[in-house]
Amino acid sequence: MHLTVEKDNDLLIDGDSVVYNLNISLLNALKGVDKSVPTIDGNKDIKIPSLSKHKEEVILPNLGLNRKGNQRIILNVSYPDDTKSMIEKLEGI
Repeated sequence: MHLTVEKDNDLLIDGDSVVYNLNISLLNALKGVDKSVPTIDGNKDIKIPSLSKHKEEVILPNLGLNRKGNQRIILNVSYPDDTKSMIEKLEGI
C-alpha cells in the first residue's frame, strides 16, 4: 500500500505526532477560550484552559500518524505592545 501525503503549512510532523502552533492573545490565555483547530480529521473544537502559558501544549490523543501518536497544539501567547502599562495598572488595583 502506498500513501501520498500532501504538504500542509499549518500541521507539522514530529515522529508519530502532528504539531499545530496556535496563536492566542494574552487575555484568552488568562481567561481560557474555545478554539477550532485543524487536525488530520478536519477541524476540531478544543478548550484552552484558563491561565495557560506561552509554549504550553494541549494534547489531542490518537490524532497523530496512524493513530499511534497525538496531536500537540502549542500555544503561542501574544503579548500586547503596552504590556508594561497594563502591569502597572494591575499593580494599582
